[in-house]
Amino acid sequence: RLKVIQGIQYGEIWDIFYGPRFAGRESLDICLYDEQAPRNCFEVRVKGKYAYFYTDNESTVRLNNRVVKEKQFTPGDIISFGDTQILVEIDEGHGFST
Repeated sequence: RLKVIQGIQYGEIWDIFYGPRFAGRESLDICLYDEQAPRNCFEVRVKGKYAYFYTDNESTVRLNNRVVKEKQFTPGDIISFGDTQILVEIDEGHGFST
């Protein structure tokens, strides 16, 4: 689950059940309205049973306020760009955890 905790889309939630999923200004999967969001902001990729963050825009899209190209998601990760912050929640069978 991706949950916007800061920015123009505050409160919006995307439940992701499969991947890959694409987020960006013109994405049909996860459309981002922040004017500073890159056209292709980031992807949620799946390897086995794990979800991964991936971006080609490391200079503008951060994961936990760090420059990261690819990393396995953990509960509580925060994706940030422009004025937007998105919290990652993961359901491991007991409900969503952050």
